[in-house]
Amino acid sequence: MVESKRKFACRNLPGMSWARKFKLLMWKNFRILSRNKFHTIMEILLPVIFMSSFGLLRVAMPMEKVPEPTVFTPFDLRTIPPVLKTNMLVL
Repeated sequence: MVESKRKFACRNLPGMSWARKFKLLMWKNFRILSRNKFHTIMEILLPVIFMSSFGLLRVAMPMEKVPEPTVFTPFDLRTIPPVLKTNMLVL
């Protein structure tokens, strides 16, 4: 008898509606989050702090309009570019 109850408890709970399952899941999540208050506060505040700091940086930095795109001269990847040859350190 006990074995059959365990098998039923592991199933998808067919008698419950999706709304009831969702409510149960939200309640469980709330219970877990309420146990560790510091992590919950950090989980909420850190994204707010980072996004607001990025927003402030964007407002504070002056925007420069570049009329022409920067185009670099191509070089062969099989050889070392001359600029790197002159700047290489010999060990």
